[in-house]
Amino acid sequence: MTSRSGQENDAVISAYDFSGLGTVVDVGGGLGTLLATVLQATANTRGVLFDLPHVIASARTTIGQTGQSAAL
Repeated sequence: MTSRSGQENDAVISAYDFSGLGTVVDVGGGLGTLLATVLQATANTRGVLFDLPHVIASARTTIGQTGQSAAL
């Protein structure tokens, strides 16, 4: 899932308007690449990533590299 989702993030952003949402929750979000892409595309949106603890540890790095912040 993780390797495939990274390829589809731009298509998801193009297909759905996230701008009216105050908070986006990604359940089972893996490394957080989709959530980071959503946060980069929408101003003033909060992000929450929910996954297993060992996955969240890696997601912190991924999301941090984008300059975004999310509750993990």
